[in-house]
Amino acid sequence: MKNLGIWGLFLLTSCVLNSQDYRYNFANSSSSQLNPALIGAFEGDFKIGLQYRNLFGTLLQEDAFKGYSIAVDYKKSDQRGNFMGWNIGAHQNNHPRSNFQKSEIMVGFAYHKKIASSNRSNSHYLTAGFQAGIGQHRLKTNQLWFSNQWDIDTERINLDIQNGENWAARTSSLFPDFQAGILWTGVFNKDFSAYLGGSGYHVAQPNISLFEGNTYQLERRWVLHGGLNYYFNKNIGVLPSFIWMNQSYGTSLTLGNYLTFKGNGYDEIGFRLGAFLHQSNYWTGRLRPESMAVAVMIQRDPIQFGVNYEFTISELSAVNQGRGAVEFQLILVFKNSENKIKYPSISF
Repeated sequence: MKNLGIWGLFLLTSCVLNSQDYRYNFANSSSSQLNPALIGAFEGDFKIGLQYRNLFGTLLQEDAFKGYSIAVDYKKSDQRGNFMGWNIGAHQNNHPRSNFQKSEIMVGFAYHKKIASSNRSNSHYLTAGFQAGIGQHRLKTNQLWFSNQWDIDTERINLDIQNGENWAARTSSLFPDFQAGILWTGVFNKDFSAYLGGSGYHVAQPNISLFEGNTYQLERRWVLHGGLNYYFNKNIGVLPSFIWMNQSYGTSLTLGNYLTFKGNGYDEIGFRLGAFLHQSNYWTGRLRPESMAVAVMIQRDPIQFGVNYEFTISELSAVNQGRGAVEFQLILVFKNSENKIKYPSISF
C-alpha cells in the first residue's frame, strides 16, 4: 500500500511539473524569478542569494524533488536618485529517479526611476526590468521502465527487455527564454512603505520538446505581487504580502505575513517569523487551500538566513501524510555607507 501511495504521489506531481514552473517559498533570495523588476530592489549595493528546496524528502528520501538557485545582484545610483540593477542567476530542479532536470541561467537589468520625493523618508520609484537567458530540460530514459518490461515469468521489472519506446532524443536542445516586469515602490515615512508589481515569464514561449521534430511550447507565466511594511515602533513591525500566479490552466494565490523584530544598529541581530497559505485551482477549477508554510529568518548584517517548512493540507495529504517541502536560504547584502537610498523591505 505504501508503494502504491508513493507512485500515486509521483503521478500527481508529474502532472504539475508538466505545466508549471518550479515554485520557491523564499522568493526574495532569487527575487528575479518572481519579477525581473526586483533586480536591485534592496537596501545595499551588492547581494548574493543561495537557495535549496527539498519536496517530499521525508517520504521519498533519495527520490525527492530538489531545487537549487543562486543569484547575484549589483546596483548603482546616479546623482538624481535613480538607480540601475544588474543580475545573473541560475537555477535547477530535478527528480533523481528519472534524472529529469530543468536548468536555466539568466542575466537581467532593471532601471529604477524616482517619480516623487519630498525628503529621504518619502520617495516613490517606478521600475522596469528584463531578463534573457537559456534553458534546458533533460531526461535520462535509461532509468525509466515501461509496461513492456514487465517479466511475466519472474513477476518483476526486467530492464534487459526492450521498452518498445522510440526515443529520438535524450535531452532537449538549448532554448532561449525572456521575461519582463514592472514594479512600483513607495516609502511614505519611516514606518510605512508599500510595493506592487507584475511580470510575464517565457514571453516567447520557447519549444521545450524532448523529441526531435516535435513542438511543445512552454506556457507563459503571469505574476502579480505586492505587500506592505508597517512598523509599530523602531523594532517591531509586520510585512503582509501576496503572490498571484497563472500558467496554462493553473492558478495559485499565496497570502502571508511576517512579524519582524530588528535591533537598533548595524551589528544587532534581527529575526522574522512568518506564516503563509498557498492556494491553487489544480483539483477543482477554483482556488482551494493546498499548503501552509511557516518560516523563520535570522539577520545580522550582512548575513540573512532562513528556514521554511511547507505542510500539505489538500487531498494530497492522504498520500503524503501531510508532509511537504523544506527550504533554506542564505543572503549576503553588502552596503556602501555613502548609499542613502531608502527602500521597502520586499519579503516573501
